[in-house]
Amino acid sequence: MSGDTAMPEVDVYRLTRSLHLLRLKDRETRFFEGLWEIPEGVTYNSYVLTGSEGAVVFDTWKGKWSGVFLEALRGIVDPRDVKYLVVHHMEPDHSGALRQLVGEADPIVLGHPLTKGMIESFYGLTPRFKPVGDGERVTLGDVDLVFHHTPWLHWPETIMTYVAGEGALLSCDAFGAFGVFNEVWADELGEAGWERYMWYMKKYFANVIGTYHEWVVKNIEKLSSRGVAPSLILPSHGLLLRGSRLQHAIEKYLAWGRGLPEQGKTLLVYTSMYGFVERIVEVVRDYFASKGRRLVVAGFTDGGRVDLSDVISEAYDAESIVFATATYEADVHPLMRHVASVIARKTPGGRKTAVIAIYGWGGRAGRVMEELLRNAGFNVVGVVEFKAGEEGRNRDKIIGLLESL
Repeated sequence: MSGDTAMPEVDVYRLTRSLHLLRLKDRETRFFEGLWEIPEGVTYNSYVLTGSEGAVVFDTWKGKWSGVFLEALRGIVDPRDVKYLVVHHMEPDHSGALRQLVGEADPIVLGHPLTKGMIESFYGLTPRFKPVGDGERVTLGDVDLVFHHTPWLHWPETIMTYVAGEGALLSCDAFGAFGVFNEVWADELGEAGWERYMWYMKKYFANVIGTYHEWVVKNIEKLSSRGVAPSLILPSHGLLLRGSRLQHAIEKYLAWGRGLPEQGKTLLVYTSMYGFVERIVEVVRDYFASKGRRLVVAGFTDGGRVDLSDVISEAYDAESIVFATATYEADVHPLMRHVASVIARKTPGGRKTAVIAIYGWGGRAGRVMEELLRNAGFNVVGVVEFKAGEEGRNRDKIIGLLESL
């Protein structure tokens, strides 16, 4: 198991007559893609299909656990009996054990035409590769696999597999979620657990897929037009879906893909160096409380900060967003610039936004924020900018700005 660290928790489950789940629970990765804080952890889901004429492996795990993956695979099938390795997506959390599996089993690798070059580049490997077309069917004994190209969910080479005889859609990143669970199926969660799980699913969607949200609808509609109506959805991360939970997840995905906000929800994002902006936060809190409107607050201060990944998730379906920032060196506070830029990239445009900026000796941050947000397609309803400590005399301006949201 060269290259493996401490032994992680691995689950092997039989899902149907011929489908098995190989799941690794990753509690070590703190920043998914080196970007997104995930204290809740993440799972890597690989699937194995056993048939009369051999086995098919669908994706693998992150490379550091390649040895563990092969050991878990042997609990289901001899790797030498693996006829096909299906690569739904080349990101290394899906393909990390590819080199080791190919070295041991020498399967035919199936994937999008773009995948071959990525394998050669990422892993210095030229496997037996067969590109699959959009809608192409591959038969292995008594099993039919139908491949569908689903670009930008979330790389251009992403595909899904429909195992017709099992009614199972192996959906890669789509319908995935962050989190580590004892359960296998989402319907094993109670209502409170399901509500929390939907947060993890939305967080995954917003941070990983959000930039390409319009492709969600395109790809779901394409699958539907081809008669793909799965009774099981098997994603690469998170819990597996069936029954009413499957239908609910599809409905939420379509809503997120269409960029539909949660009605009445406002997000306040702020940076405060010495407490002056936090006084403004209290004004904003009081206003929304007096109106009975929902306000989510995300702050970055000298005493603490929220996880950016959670802020992106909250911003994704907010109906409106208020940015309150300090000025730093005659510019927007650097952290606010970063947070606002990521929100602008990941969140559907057109949201109503408002900017409140304070300064010590010269104002400029408000104008910079307004330009940044307008260029990203947001509807900036107004900017209020004033000297630090003067929130009292500017209270009416702040309230007037909030009333425009």
